[in-house]
Amino acid sequence: MVKTANGSKEKAAILYNYMQHNMRYVSIQLGIGGLRPFPASFVDDKKYGDCKALSNYLKSALDAVDVKSNLVIIQGSTMPRNVHEDFSANYFNHVILNIPQQKDTIWLECTSTTLPFGELGDWTENRKAMMITDEGGVLVNTPVSNYKNNTESIHTVIAVNEDGGAKVKTSGTLYGDSRNDVLMYYHDLAEDDKKKYFLTNMEWKHPDVFEISNSKQKNNPYRVEAVMAYEKIYSFNAGNKLFFEARLYPVFDEEVPEYEKRVRDYYFTRPYQVLDTTVYIFPAGFSLEARPGNKSVQFPFAQYTCNYSWDAATRTLTTIAILQIKDRVIKAADYSKLVDFKKQVLADMNEKIVMKKD
Repeated sequence: MVKTANGSKEKAAILYNYMQHNMRYVSIQLGIGGLRPFPASFVDDKKYGDCKALSNYLKSALDAVDVKSNLVIIQGSTMPRNVHEDFSANYFNHVILNIPQQKDTIWLECTSTTLPFGELGDWTENRKAMMITDEGGVLVNTPVSNYKNNTESIHTVIAVNEDGGAKVKTSGTLYGDSRNDVLMYYHDLAEDDKKKYFLTNMEWKHPDVFEISNSKQKNNPYRVEAVMAYEKIYSFNAGNKLFFEARLYPVFDEEVPEYEKRVRDYYFTRPYQVLDTTVYIFPAGFSLEARPGNKSVQFPFAQYTCNYSWDAATRTLTTIAILQIKDRVIKAADYSKLVDFKKQVLADMNEKIVMKKD
C-alpha cells in the first residue's frame, strides 16, 4: 500500500485511510485499568477493536513501515476535567495516536471512520494528555481548535407568494467539527429520520412540504440541501402588515443561564462560526414597512454582526449574519459578559421584518 508513498506523512495517511475503511470500533474495557490493548493481530483478524486496540493496530502498521508513533492516553469528552500536573489521579479514559514530525505533530483519532487525516475533533482537542514514549509517560497538549475551522455556512432563498406562503431553497456547507457531527448523527439515517434531524437539531421552522438531499460521500466540506414549502411563512399579521423572521432557524441557541456569581469556567462544545445569508423575494404588492437596524456585538471571546439591505426594484431583502464563538472556554470572571452577549444576540434575532401588503 505504501511502496509509492512520498515520506512518512503520506504513508500514515494511506494506512489511516485503510483502517477507517476496514476496521470498526467496539467498546471493550479489559486489561489493566482498561488500558491494555489487544494485540494488533487480533484487530487484523477480527476487523474490530476499541480505542486502545485500534490505536495500537495503527501504531504497529506504522512501525512496520518505519514511521515512528506514540500512543497517547487522554480524556475523551466534550466537557473534560482539568489535569493537575501536581496531583496524581486517573484522568484518562481514551487512547489516540501521535506521529512526531520534524516541524509539526500529526494527531489521529483511530476510532473514527469520518474524521479527516490529522484531525481530532472536539472530543480530544484543547487538553492535556499522557504520551507514552520509549522513555516513559510525558504530559503533552493536544491541538487547540480554531473557530474558523468549524464553520456552518448557510444560504437560504425564500420566495414569498401573494398569500404569505413561500417556497424555500437552502444549502448548508459544513466544515470541521460541524461536518463531523452531521456525518456521525445524520449521514446514514433513513430519509424520514434525516428530515427529523434537520428540523429538530438545527431547529428550522417546520415546513408543509419538505425534500432533503446531501453529499453522497463523506466529503470535507459536507453539503446538505433542502427544498421546502410553507403555507404561511410570516409569524403573524396586524391588518395588512405581515411580520417575518429574519431567518428560519436560530443562529445562536446555546444555553447560557444567568447566575449572580459564576464560580466555574463555562465550556462551549467547540469554538465555531455560523455564516448565514437569508434572501427574501417578495411579489408585487408588497412593500417594506420596517426592518431591524444593523447590529454589531463585539467581545474578545465572541462576536456577532447582522446587516440588512433592501432592493426596492426587485423587492428583495437580504440579511447577512455572522456569529463567531472564538474561545471554547469562557473564564468565570467573564461570564457576565457572555450573558450580556447572549442577551444582545437574542434581542436582535427576535427583531421582525415588517412588510405592508397592498
